[in-house]
Amino acid sequence: MARKLKQFISCDIYRDGGSLSAKWVDDESNDWFITLHINDWDNPDDIKTYRLFNCNINEIEHHSQIMKNSSEHLEITNLLENWILVNQINLDFLQQDLINDNRLYDLLQELKKEIINKKKS
Repeated sequence: MARKLKQFISCDIYRDGGSLSAKWVDDESNDWFITLHINDWDNPDDIKTYRLFNCNINEIEHHSQIMKNSSEHLEITNLLENWILVNQINLDFLQQDLINDNRLYDLLQELKKEIINKKKS
């Protein structure tokens, strides 16, 4: 049986320039994290790029980056898309929730860019 995300906990943005890390609880009551770790950039006008990790931001040095188009990348995007569908997540509502420091909208938008870029390749 495939893992399913049961409950969203939080999504934070970090002072390192904008890394995003989100936490859910899965259907087996385990914590499940993904992190978009921002690549170095010097100019605020530059396009931000990220590296994807399937862990908490504090643990990325112990985990391998998830490469675009890999089976793990596809698994993560499918898991999130299923969670959005099952929970009827409204992205417009998430965008409004940025006021409350919930950065899930930003994380999902960045992942969506990854998927769109993948489809163009």
